[in-house]
Amino acid sequence: MSGTGICINPYKSVFYDKNRRIFLIAASSLCFNGIYAAINIFLGLSEKSYWFITVGAYYLILAVMRFGIILSEKRNHSEENDSRLSFIRVFTGSLLIIMGIILCGVVYISIFYDVTKSHHEIFVITMATYAFTKITLAIINFIKRRHISSPVLSLIRNIGLADAAVSVFSLQRAMLVSFPGMKENEIMIMNACTGTAVWILVMLIGTGIIYTVKKENEVKIWQLQK
Repeated sequence: MSGTGICINPYKSVFYDKNRRIFLIAASSLCFNGIYAAINIFLGLSEKSYWFITVGAYYLILAVMRFGIILSEKRNHSEENDSRLSFIRVFTGSLLIIMGIILCGVVYISIFYDVTKSHHEIFVITMATYAFTKITLAIINFIKRRHISSPVLSLIRNIGLADAAVSVFSLQRAMLVSFPGMKENEIMIMNACTGTAVWILVMLIGTGIIYTVKKENEVKIWQLQK
């Protein structure tokens, strides 16, 4: 019930509020990402594959990141919350950089030492569905929210992009060995090129987040000194 005596449907409020819709989508994806991460970790342990274990841990960390961001958004806006949000953004950027460095090493190991086995078509289709869903959502969020100056939405968008990038590379590795048509050397070269591109992208995302927070803090300090 509003102050004017009109009853407001909370479900309609969520439907019309773009920010709430985004956070609900991010929250619902936590469970999905957790399940997919568990599948990758299980597959990595069963096949003794460093790549799938790392990818599973990667998805799990991204899910935890989203969870922390959603929790921070539920708090009231205040100066204390701004400081907390800045810390979360810097922490997220730093974690992405660390994950990018680890990803670089694992990509190298997986290409030259970790023999990729062929997978059942159902598993490859599952990976393809996950990857294309992440790519589609990342593109839609980037196009729709690029003019919205919200640090939280920007952070969720960047995490989604990092998620989609690794999903594409993981799908490529599985498809190249599961479906015939390319030689071993060609597969190695293609995986090396795509893996390097994904590593650079994740590093740039993490560095970009930290750089943005640093510039914003410099602007705030400059405004206070005026």
